[in-house]
Amino acid sequence: MAQLINEAAFLIGEGNGTPDDVDAGLQLGVNHPRGPVAWSRALGLDHVVTLLDALHRELGEPRYRVAPLLRRRRALNLDLAPTPEDAS
Repeated sequence: MAQLINEAAFLIGEGNGTPDDVDAGLQLGVNHPRGPVAWSRALGLDHVVTLLDALHRELGEPRYRVAPLLRRRRALNLDLAPTPEDAS
């Protein structure tokens, strides 16, 4: 699940979809019960980033490199999906 969340963060961060679009794509496209943004809320960004960093460090594979948006949102203790409160 961490990889799906990471890929979602790349998509959102690169402007290729909104958090709602990305969640809907996984839910409607492959019948998942929730999308990667919703999963990121359930698991917590700290857990996701820690897991991806460990996999990247251990395996050295680029697919485990944490998306910049994911790392930034975690550092700011924010949800993956921007909210109106973020602008405050």
